[in-house]
Amino acid sequence: MAATRDLWGKNFPDDDIPPYPCPECDRGTLRCVPKSLRQMTSSNWNRALQEGFISPPDVVANFNLFLQCGITKCGTIVSVHGDSQLMERNAWDREEDRFFDLLTPHGMDPAPPLATVPESTPEHLKIEFSTAFALFWIDLGACANRLRIIVEKILDHQGVKAGVLAKRIEAYKTAQPGHADTFDALRFVGNIGSHEGEASREAVLDCFELLQDAIAELFGERTTKLTGMKKRIIAAKGRV
Repeated sequence: MAATRDLWGKNFPDDDIPPYPCPECDRGTLRCVPKSLRQMTSSNWNRALQEGFISPPDVVANFNLFLQCGITKCGTIVSVHGDSQLMERNAWDREEDRFFDLLTPHGMDPAPPLATVPESTPEHLKIEFSTAFALFWIDLGACANRLRIIVEKILDHQGVKAGVLAKRIEAYKTAQPGHADTFDALRFVGNIGSHEGEASREAVLDCFELLQDAIAELFGERTTKLTGMKKRIIAAKGRV
Protein backbone atom coordinates (compact mmCIF):
# COMPACT_ATOMS: atom_id res chain seq x y z
CA MET A 1 0.00 0.00 0.00
CA ALA A 2 2.47 2.64 1.20
CA ALA A 3 4.90 1.31 -1.43
CA THR A 4 2.66 2.92 -4.06
CA ARG A 5 4.01 6.36 -3.25
CA ASP A 6 2.13 8.27 -5.96
CA LEU A 7 -1.14 7.55 -4.12
CA TRP A 8 -0.17 9.30 -0.92
CA GLY A 9 0.83 12.79 -1.96
CA LYS A 10 -0.12 15.83 0.12
CA ASN A 11 -2.63 17.01 -2.48
CA PHE A 12 -4.18 16.22 -5.86
CA PRO A 13 -6.15 17.93 -8.68
CA ASP A 14 -9.94 17.81 -8.42
CA ASP A 15 -10.08 16.02 -11.78
CA ASP A 16 -7.38 13.43 -10.96
CA ILE A 17 -8.19 11.97 -7.54
CA PRO A 18 -5.90 8.99 -6.73
CA PRO A 19 -7.50 5.51 -6.71
CA TYR A 20 -7.13 4.91 -2.97
CA PRO A 21 -7.73 1.38 -1.65
CA CYS A 22 -11.06 0.74 0.03
CA PRO A 23 -10.80 0.77 3.86
CA GLU A 24 -13.55 -1.84 4.20
CA CYS A 25 -13.07 -4.62 1.65
CA ASP A 26 -9.37 -3.85 0.95
CA ARG A 27 -9.93 -5.10 -2.64
CA GLY A 28 -11.71 -2.30 -4.43
CA THR A 29 -10.53 1.21 -5.16
CA LEU A 30 -12.27 4.45 -4.27
CA ARG A 31 -13.81 6.66 -6.92
CA CYS A 32 -15.20 10.15 -6.57
CA VAL A 33 -18.99 10.19 -6.26
CA PRO A 34 -20.19 12.34 -9.20
CA LYS A 35 -21.09 15.93 -8.27
CA SER A 36 -20.21 15.37 -4.61
CA LEU A 37 -17.43 17.99 -4.50
CA ARG A 38 -18.54 21.11 -2.60
CA GLN A 39 -16.41 24.19 -1.98
CA MET A 40 -17.02 27.30 0.11
CA THR A 41 -14.94 30.35 0.95
CA SER A 42 -15.15 32.35 4.17
CA SER A 43 -16.51 35.89 4.37
CA ASN A 44 -12.98 37.26 4.79
CA TRP A 45 -11.83 35.76 1.50
CA ASN A 46 -14.99 36.92 -0.30
CA ARG A 47 -14.61 40.45 1.04
CA ALA A 48 -10.95 40.61 0.00
CA LEU A 49 -11.95 39.43 -3.49
CA GLN A 50 -14.67 42.05 -3.82
CA GLU A 51 -12.37 44.83 -2.66
CA GLY A 52 -9.66 43.77 -5.10
CA PHE A 53 -6.99 42.98 -2.53
CA ILE A 54 -6.52 39.46 -3.90
CA SER A 55 -7.22 37.53 -7.09
CA PRO A 56 -9.05 34.16 -7.35
CA PRO A 57 -5.86 32.00 -7.38
CA ASP A 58 -4.94 33.43 -3.96
CA VAL A 59 -8.15 32.24 -2.33
CA VAL A 60 -8.08 29.15 -0.11
CA ALA A 61 -11.48 27.49 0.10
CA ASN A 62 -12.84 24.64 2.21
CA PHE A 63 -13.98 21.53 0.38
CA ASN A 64 -15.68 18.23 1.08
CA LEU A 65 -16.41 15.33 -1.22
CA PHE A 66 -17.34 11.65 -1.13
CA LEU A 67 -15.44 8.66 -2.47
CA GLN A 68 -17.02 5.25 -2.99
CA CYS A 69 -15.62 1.75 -3.39
CA GLY A 70 -15.88 0.60 -7.00
CA ILE A 71 -16.97 -2.90 -5.98
CA THR A 72 -20.77 -2.84 -6.03
CA LYS A 73 -21.22 -5.39 -3.25
CA CYS A 74 -19.05 -3.24 -0.99
CA GLY A 75 -19.89 0.35 -1.93
CA THR A 76 -18.18 1.82 1.13
CA ILE A 77 -18.40 5.61 1.31
CA VAL A 78 -15.44 7.73 2.45
CA SER A 79 -15.87 11.39 3.29
CA VAL A 80 -12.98 13.76 2.57
CA HIS A 81 -12.51 17.34 3.70
CA GLY A 82 -9.75 19.90 3.46
CA ASP A 83 -8.57 23.02 1.62
CA SER A 84 -8.67 23.80 -2.08
CA GLN A 85 -6.91 26.41 -4.17
CA LEU A 86 -7.32 27.48 -7.78
CA MET A 87 -4.21 26.62 -9.81
CA GLU A 88 -3.12 27.25 -13.39
CA ARG A 89 -2.01 24.32 -15.52
CA ASN A 90 1.45 24.32 -17.06
CA ALA A 91 -0.14 23.38 -20.37
CA TRP A 92 -3.68 23.00 -21.68
CA ASP A 93 -5.44 22.14 -24.90
CA ARG A 94 -8.48 24.31 -24.41
CA GLU A 95 -8.94 27.65 -22.68
CA GLU A 96 -11.60 26.23 -20.35
CA ASP A 97 -9.05 23.70 -19.03
CA ARG A 98 -6.61 26.39 -18.01
CA PHE A 99 -7.41 26.25 -14.30
CA PHE A 100 -8.10 23.45 -11.82
CA ASP A 101 -8.68 23.13 -8.08
CA LEU A 102 -5.83 21.64 -6.07
CA LEU A 103 -7.31 19.70 -3.15
CA THR A 104 -5.35 19.21 0.09
CA PRO A 105 -7.15 16.72 2.39
CA HIS A 106 -7.10 17.30 6.14
CA GLY A 107 -9.13 14.24 6.95
CA MET A 108 -10.68 11.07 5.50
CA ASP A 109 -13.29 8.95 7.25
CA PRO A 110 -12.90 6.02 7.20
CA ALA A 111 -9.31 6.48 6.08
CA PRO A 112 -7.87 4.29 3.30
CA PRO A 113 -5.33 1.71 4.53
CA LEU A 114 -1.65 2.50 4.07
CA ALA A 115 -0.72 -1.09 4.93
CA THR A 116 -2.32 -4.49 4.46
CA VAL A 117 -3.31 -5.79 7.89
CA PRO A 118 -3.71 -9.61 8.00
CA GLU A 119 -7.12 -10.86 9.06
CA SER A 120 -5.53 -12.78 11.94
CA THR A 121 -4.07 -9.60 13.46
CA PRO A 122 -5.41 -9.05 17.01
CA GLU A 123 -8.43 -6.74 17.05
CA HIS A 124 -6.85 -4.16 19.37
CA LEU A 125 -3.97 -3.82 16.89
CA LYS A 126 -6.35 -3.45 13.94
CA ILE A 127 -7.90 -0.50 15.77
CA GLU A 128 -4.47 1.06 16.26
CA PHE A 129 -3.73 0.70 12.54
CA SER A 130 -7.06 2.35 11.64
CA THR A 131 -6.16 5.25 13.93
CA ALA A 132 -2.73 5.58 12.30
CA PHE A 133 -4.32 5.60 8.82
CA ALA A 134 -6.62 8.44 9.87
CA LEU A 135 -3.85 10.47 11.53
CA PHE A 136 -1.79 10.34 8.32
CA TRP A 137 -4.08 13.01 6.85
CA ILE A 138 -4.46 15.01 10.04
CA ASP A 139 -1.06 15.13 11.75
CA LEU A 140 2.05 13.29 10.50
CA GLY A 141 3.79 13.71 13.85
CA ALA A 142 0.87 12.11 15.68
CA CYS A 143 0.76 9.37 13.03
CA ALA A 144 4.46 8.59 13.60
CA ASN A 145 3.83 8.45 17.34
CA ARG A 146 0.91 6.06 16.80
CA LEU A 147 3.19 3.75 14.80
CA ARG A 148 5.55 3.75 17.77
CA ILE A 149 2.63 2.75 19.99
CA ILE A 150 1.84 -0.10 17.59
CA VAL A 151 5.40 -1.36 18.02
CA GLU A 152 4.91 -1.32 21.81
CA LYS A 153 1.69 -3.31 21.51
CA ILE A 154 3.18 -5.84 19.10
CA LEU A 155 5.97 -6.45 21.61
CA ASP A 156 3.33 -6.86 24.33
CA HIS A 157 1.61 -9.46 22.16
CA GLN A 158 4.95 -11.22 21.56
CA GLY A 159 5.50 -11.49 25.30
CA VAL A 160 8.41 -9.05 25.56
CA LYS A 161 8.76 -7.72 29.10
CA ALA A 162 7.47 -4.16 29.63
CA GLY A 163 10.00 -1.35 29.99
CA VAL A 164 11.91 1.22 27.93
CA LEU A 165 11.13 0.61 24.27
CA ALA A 166 14.77 0.63 23.12
CA LYS A 167 15.64 -2.09 25.64
CA ARG A 168 12.54 -4.12 24.74
CA ILE A 169 13.55 -4.07 21.06
CA GLU A 170 17.12 -5.06 21.99
CA ALA A 171 15.75 -8.02 23.94
CA TYR A 172 13.59 -8.99 20.96
CA LYS A 173 16.62 -9.15 18.62
CA THR A 174 17.53 -12.57 19.96
CA ALA A 175 14.29 -14.06 18.61
CA GLN A 176 13.57 -11.83 15.60
CA PRO A 177 16.59 -9.74 14.52
CA GLY A 178 15.00 -8.60 11.25
CA HIS A 179 11.77 -7.43 12.85
CA ALA A 180 13.71 -5.87 15.70
CA ASP A 181 15.51 -3.61 13.20
CA THR A 182 12.13 -2.65 11.73
CA PHE A 183 10.82 -1.78 15.18
CA ASP A 184 13.97 0.25 15.90
CA ALA A 185 13.44 2.26 12.71
CA LEU A 186 9.84 2.96 13.72
CA ARG A 187 10.98 3.90 17.22
CA PHE A 188 13.29 6.61 15.87
CA VAL A 189 10.64 8.10 13.57
CA GLY A 190 8.07 7.86 16.37
CA ASN A 191 10.42 9.67 18.73
CA ILE A 192 10.73 12.54 16.26
CA GLY A 193 6.95 12.70 16.02
CA SER A 194 6.63 12.70 19.81
CA HIS A 195 9.38 15.18 20.67
CA GLU A 196 9.31 17.51 17.67
CA GLY A 197 5.61 17.24 16.85
CA GLU A 198 6.25 16.47 13.19
CA ALA A 199 7.63 13.83 10.85
CA SER A 200 8.33 13.73 7.12
CA ARG A 201 5.79 12.17 4.81
CA GLU A 202 8.45 9.91 3.28
CA ALA A 203 9.60 8.67 6.69
CA VAL A 204 6.04 7.82 7.73
CA LEU A 205 5.39 6.00 4.45
CA ASP A 206 8.64 4.08 4.93
CA CYS A 207 7.41 3.04 8.38
CA PHE A 208 4.09 1.79 7.06
CA GLU A 209 5.88 -0.24 4.38
CA LEU A 210 8.30 -1.77 6.88
CA LEU A 211 5.55 -2.51 9.38
CA GLN A 212 3.41 -4.16 6.71
CA ASP A 213 6.25 -6.56 5.98
CA ALA A 214 6.68 -7.37 9.68
CA ILE A 215 3.01 -8.07 10.40
CA ALA A 216 2.74 -10.22 7.26
CA GLU A 217 5.24 -12.51 8.98
CA LEU A 218 4.07 -12.17 12.57
CA PHE A 219 0.31 -12.36 12.03
CA GLY A 220 -0.12 -13.47 8.42
CA GLU A 221 2.43 -16.30 8.67
CA ARG A 222 3.62 -15.45 5.18
CA THR A 223 6.85 -17.48 5.26
CA THR A 224 5.10 -20.54 6.70
CA LYS A 225 2.44 -20.40 3.98
CA LEU A 226 4.98 -19.93 1.19
CA THR A 227 7.13 -22.78 2.51
CA GLY A 228 4.10 -25.08 2.60
CA MET A 229 3.17 -24.07 -0.93
CA LYS A 230 6.66 -24.89 -2.23
CA LYS A 231 6.67 -28.30 -0.53
CA ARG A 232 3.20 -29.12 -1.87
CA ILE A 233 4.19 -28.28 -5.46
CA ILE A 234 7.48 -30.19 -5.23
CA ALA A 235 5.81 -33.24 -3.68
CA ALA A 236 3.26 -33.28 -6.48
CA LYS A 237 6.01 -32.66 -9.06
CA GLY A 238 4.04 -29.70 -10.33
CA ARG A 239 0.74 -31.57 -10.74
CA VAL A 240 -1.13 -29.61 -8.12
